[in-house]
Amino acid sequence: MLLPMNILGIETATESLSTALITAGIVHERNRDSRSSHCELLTGFINDLVEEAGITVKDIEGIAVSLGPGSFTGLRIGISTAMGLAYGLGIKTAGVNTLMGLAWNVAPPGTLVCPLIDAKRSEVYTAIYRMGKDIPDVIMKPAAVPVSKLADIIKLQDEPLTVTGPAAVQFREILEESAGDLLTFVEPAMALPSAVSIAQAGLVIFSRDGGVTPSAIEPVYLRRSDAEIARNNSCK
Repeated sequence: MLLPMNILGIETATESLSTALITAGIVHERNRDSRSSHCELLTGFINDLVEEAGITVKDIEGIAVSLGPGSFTGLRIGISTAMGLAYGLGIKTAGVNTLMGLAWNVAPPGTLVCPLIDAKRSEVYTAIYRMGKDIPDVIMKPAAVPVSKLADIIKLQDEPLTVTGPAAVQFREILEESAGDLLTFVEPAMALPSAVSIAQAGLVIFSRDGGVTPSAIEPVYLRRSDAEIARNNSCK
């Protein structure tokens, strides 16, 4: 059974800034497609949600935050905000993999779901989940995968699979050429990262184990940033 609690969800892993507040089962959310403004907008969005829900910031009982993979800068903004707020309020946090958040509730239980995020450099961040009653089961762990190998990985599953995520449209043609008969694509507007899913997954995590201290929250990068690669190359 899910705990009745006021939970804040934060999603900043991509260009889509998303925040959500679930109070007494009612969902309040704010979304904006603007990576460059994440830092400026996030605190204001949280304050707007609290006011809309008719509570105060001190009434927030748990914070769920997207851990990545995704934008290095976006993840730092979301995670640092979640940690700072949680420390200030003396509450627990729940980290949710961004790919699992994308897979959340987009298909019926038992269905395979493959979320896609453009990782640049001809790669995608992806994973494969089997949907369950709450937390999806991991069939393929999150990884940075060359686009050229993506269709082969999907075909190996040899069963119907739902594709979602902000990069689903971008790579749809490539996938349909090789595995189109196995695939269903989520509508683009429904395939974007959502803090509602992050908050809902967080509710399950808090109900299962009570969450973790803010210091335990760590980003999931899957690979080094371009800046780190350039810095290492310059030292050779």
